Amino acid sequence: MPRLIRPNVQSDIQSSDAEFTAARLLISKMKGEVLNVMNKAKLAETNLTDQHKLTEAKEREIHEYRNKFVQIEQRSIQLQEDRADAET
Repeated sequence: MPRLIRPNVQSDIQSSDAEFTAARLLISKMKGEVLNVMNKAKLAETNLTDQHKLTEAKEREIHEYRNKFVQIEQRSIQLQEDRADAET
């Protein structure tokens, strides 16, 4: 009888080893995927930060141009009024 039990034990051990190896491979693959996702998230965060900085710079530039436009427009109105006054 001991011989009948040993093959079962041996096959159980082999089965456990195979399952353990499969689990290790799966964990290794998942670890790689997690690291890949983390790297992509860091890259996306960096890109988002860069885009925010670029957007803020463009908004400041637009604000400066609006101010210049208003000043030029006011100067133009003033010159037109001065010309009209000079003609009369």
